[in-house]
Amino acid sequence: MYLIRGLQNIELFKARFGDLKLSATIGNFDGLHLGHQHILDSVKEHATGADFASMVFFTEPHASEYFAEFYDAKKSPPRICPWREKVTLLKDYGIDFAFFLKFNPALNRMSPEEFINQVLEQLNLKYLRVGMILDLERIELEVSTC
Repeated sequence: MYLIRGLQNIELFKARFGDLKLSATIGNFDGLHLGHQHILDSVKEHATGADFASMVFFTEPHASEYFAEFYDAKKSPPRICPWREKVTLLKDYGIDFAFFLKFNPALNRMSPEEFINQVLEQLNLKYLRVGMILDLERIELEVSTC
């Protein structure tokens, strides 16, 4: 599995793998419970069926950890596994690429549209699978199938 560490490495990824079409998901994936496995299976099945590569986007720290630092450190959620273990779990599960996004003030300030333009549209992303806990209320997206 290839790990992309940060937004600053998008151009390097594009130079090396720019022609690859991607099937991806976004989430914390702190451990791989059955719900996570279902999402990853969906991404992998779509990738295999369409001859795409699979990718998982995740943030470090988790957004809830980031905000707990500012509001109430006692409310920081417990961590199931550190990010290096998460990468190992994703690799062992057969994911081709992991995109490590540093959750920092710059990422926090991005609007959904900016995230789509500056991150998702920079990749050859053809399929994006989201789980149950993604707030798309603020986003209007045109959805297409491959």
